[in-house]
Amino acid sequence: MRGVEHTPEVSVLVPWSAEPVTMRCRPFYAHREGEPGRQFSNLFPASLTVDTGGLLPGGREGETFLYNEDGLVRFPSTENVFQAAKALYPIHDAFVRGLSPLDAARAGQGRLKLKGAERRRYHQLGGIPYQDRRGRKTRFLFSADGRYARRPKWESLKREVMFLALEAKFDQHPDLWDGLVGADLPTFFIEHTENDIQWGDGGDGFGTNFLGKLLTMLLWGRREGALLPRAADDHVDWMFLPNHQICPAFYATLPEKEGRRAAKD
Repeated sequence: MRGVEHTPEVSVLVPWSAEPVTMRCRPFYAHREGEPGRQFSNLFPASLTVDTGGLLPGGREGETFLYNEDGLVRFPSTENVFQAAKALYPIHDAFVRGLSPLDAARAGQGRLKLKGAERRRYHQLGGIPYQDRRGRKTRFLFSADGRYARRPKWESLKREVMFLALEAKFDQHPDLWDGLVGADLPTFFIEHTENDIQWGDGGDGFGTNFLGKLLTMLLWGRREGALLPRAADDHVDWMFLPNHQICPAFYATLPEKEGRRAAKD
């Protein structure tokens, strides 16, 4: 689903309006050079500084942006911010922030194999890799399941962490909006991929599209000059709706192969 340039005007259900709003859909996925919308991917290499000691509105009293830090920290991308904020222990936080955006994603998803340079750096930080000796080769991982320990309440905090990372990214790189702030129509972003049914739309709209919805809220706030109330119950409920319920017309206008499952619902 890479290279999608299909950007129709459709009615979009949003919690901050009593009626559906006419918006221009903006699907994106890949971060590679030349891909449309690559700047909206979390893997896009836009370095950013965040106040890691800032309080999270959705967290416990005293819950900070990064679990182990208190100060300004530079990151290579929003993906690095997100995966570092997930970490329970300082060693994994420090390790992840020094990876490439793609390797940071692999680390957070339990898919990173610690090879020569990564293994040496992990040792320097005080880590001892888990040795998986199954098969012909030994693989070096964070743990038996490949994952590092997550901070408490991560599932309830992660959307707020992502929003704040995106906010910092586009505040520090406003050119990445590429004229969308002043466009005639507001934009509804869709991370359009079969590979993710949580942050993306699952390719057919049955995913929740968290990333696209957070980008939509952030850009709307920039257009209107005020942030939307993300913690409101109707906003939270909207985040968990399948994307084909938010903008059914987008999926109806996709090529038949892509839109087939949504059309059958």
